[in-house]
This record gives sequence, structure tokens and C-alpha cells, in this order.
Amino acid sequence: MHWIKWMACFACATSVTAHAQGVSDGRGTIPASIGVRDKMFNGYEPIGGRIGSFFLFPELRLEGEATDNVLATETNQQDDVSLNIRPVVSLTTADGAERISVSGFYDRSIHADFDGEDTDQFGSRFFWRSAHISESHTEIELVGERHVIGRESVANVDEANSPIHNGRFTARVRYKQVLNRLSLEVEARGYRADFADALDANGNVLDQDFRDYTVLGGIIKGRYLWRESISLVGFVAVEKLDYDLGIGDPSFDPLSTVDRDSVRWQVEGGVGFFAQNGLYGDVTVGYLERTFNAQPIQLNNIGGFSFTADLLWNVNPITTLRLTAGSEFIEAASRTLAGYRSTSATLEVQRAIMPNLVATPSLRVSHLNPIGPAFDRTEYSGNIRLDYVMNRRWSFFSQYRHSGRNSNDVQFAYNGNWFNLGTRIRF
Repeated sequence: MHWIKWMACFACATSVTAHAQGVSDGRGTIPASIGVRDKMFNGYEPIGGRIGSFFLFPELRLEGEATDNVLATETNQQDDVSLNIRPVVSLTTADGAERISVSGFYDRSIHADFDGEDTDQFGSRFFWRSAHISESHTEIELVGERHVIGRESVANVDEANSPIHNGRFTARVRYKQVLNRLSLEVEARGYRADFADALDANGNVLDQDFRDYTVLGGIIKGRYLWRESISLVGFVAVEKLDYDLGIGDPSFDPLSTVDRDSVRWQVEGGVGFFAQNGLYGDVTVGYLERTFNAQPIQLNNIGGFSFTADLLWNVNPITTLRLTAGSEFIEAASRTLAGYRSTSATLEVQRAIMPNLVATPSLRVSHLNPIGPAFDRTEYSGNIRLDYVMNRRWSFFSQYRHSGRNSNDVQFAYNGNWFNLGTRIRF
């Protein structure tokens, strides 16, 4: 669901130290440092500095970008260059079975021509994991950030003079228990999004309060080790969405606004692989549904077949294939749409040119089916990236990407090219 993918994206973007933990008993998903690109960093881990029982890891990322469509529009394409500065700091326990990690980041983008596109983002994360006791442990995670919605996002507002931003707050508690061949995870979570108002080119206020919402939900996952490297897996997830603007609110107009309060649930089951001929990950299929509250103009409940795939295959010592795909519900920046049903797939190839230089071409396609009166949309992107690790402190990357969105509504269509060049400095 939207929740699961958002959390994964945030963890990657903030470079926090609680990376995905590899599981050696065959009961986990894809372990860390198993693909060609991740293995390239083995032996180049940051040194950091010790402060009592903690290690401090400062980091600085510098990135330049050039594009021929900075506003991601079909009818008003403009080129621009920008500089992105992103300091990150994390503090994590140095040793022991119990783990505590605190991290924070600040992100500033500066554009040469379109200064209205300059953005500020920042956030922090707290993570705690109890020591393993009788094959069980508990995790608590708290995340807060000021997030900017990119111009390429389907949640962008074209009329806004600057990119829309919001405050995002997350709380998660998870408990895991391993019983011989069976492992169970139970997770409760909450998420809150508060959108800031924006201005159009004439200085008029674009009210975004109708987009504020809260999500409460949970998920239960099960994994049974059927054979040495093959597991039977499944999960049940439920989320309740409550929008601030709904029936009963004085500013709610049932003729121009839909009540998006709803319940989303998903059930899937399938197979998991762990080192099966170099194959790692899970593939599950099932059913996904969103049920809306009763209202004057009733929204039809939407549901159907769903699937989730996250697979990594080490073809040989220098080549890795990675496939991620799935279906989910995502939110919309419209009073008349209750969101989208999204079906997406990404194929990535990691190829080691040298031990410390990896090329990664990738393709992504996503089909968006609106929940409401609008045309379907298809997003696509092709990407080629080079990563080079010089030593523990310095690494570099370059990237070219072509992406776009097809739609019968020209307001939502775009295509463009982006080129990035950057470095990461670890202290």
C-alpha cells in the first residue's frame, strides 16, 4: 500500500543508519549488501566518530541537475540548472544486541533561473529495536519531515507558483516472533499529512487544507520456511483514512467535493526465496479493496486483483537484476478525485564495470486509474546511472533520466530529460 512504499522511500532518502537488515535463517526478504551495487560499498563503510556508546556519522551530499522541463509540463517546457545541498547526520549505538538510532537531514535546492522552484526540506527519525529474546524482538520508529512534492508527481499542483510542501509524521510499532520454521510480524502504525497552502502566479491563495488526512492501520505478516531456501509468505493489511474535510465540516460542499474517508485492505500470499540459485525476495498475489463512506454522491467501492513483487537475482558475480512491482492506492491533489489505483513495475540491471564502478540502467512504468471523473494516466521513465567509490569518504555518481506521463488531459501530460552529477562525502 501507499504506506509501505512511502516508508521505504523515506528511509533511502535520509540515508539513516538503520538499513535493511539481512536475515540469515531464510525467513527474511532481500538482505543488505547482496546486490552488485550494494556490495561495491563493502569495505568502504564510513568510519564515524565514537561518542560514549554511540557512533556519530556525518555526511554531505552535493548534486547538480540540468533539465529541459523544470516545471514538468507539456505546454510550457523550460530548461534550468540547479544545485542541491544535503547534510545528513546519524547517531547509532556502537555495539550490543539492542539498537538505537537517531538521524536528521536538511535539503536545500537552488535554481539558476526559476527561483520559485527553490525548496527546503528537513526531517528526523528515531529508531529503537529491543535485544533478541527467545527469537523475538520489538521495534519502534518515529519519523517527522517537511516534504516537498516534486513537479513530476501526479500530486503536483500546476497552478502553484512553487512546489507544494507538507508536514509528514509517522509512528510505527512492530513485534516479531520466530517459532522454529514459522515467523510472525505484527505491526501497528499511524501517519499524518498536513499540506501548506500555496500561491498562484497572481498571488491568489490555493487552499490545500482539503488534502490533510490521517491514516491508522496495521499489518500481519507470516513466513513459513518450507524448504531450505523457499518460504511460503503472506500478509493482511488494513488502513483507515480520515480526511479533515468531510461530511459534517462547515466548509464541505457535497456538490463539488467528494468525501474520501474510507477503509483500505489488502490480502496476499505467495512464495519467498533466499539464495535459491542466487534469487532473493518475495512474490505474492491477492486482493485489494477501498471502501468509501456513505455520502450524497456515492463513490463506488473499488477493488480487484493485486500483486507485490520484490526480487533480486545475482546472475553472476558482476551482474544483478532487480524487479519491483505492485498495485496500491495513492492519493490525489483534487477535490473531485478520491485518489488513484496504481499498478507499477521497475526493472533494474546492476553491472560492475570495475570493483568500485557500477552501471545501473533501469526502466519503470506505472498505470494510474483515477477514482472519479478523469482520464487514465501512464507514467514511464528510463534511467542510466554510474556509481563510483573512491574511498571511505568520497563517492560519486552521474545519472541521465528521461521520464514522462501520457494522458488525454494535456494538463497532466509531460515529458522531459534530467541529468544529475553529484558526490557524497562521509566524515
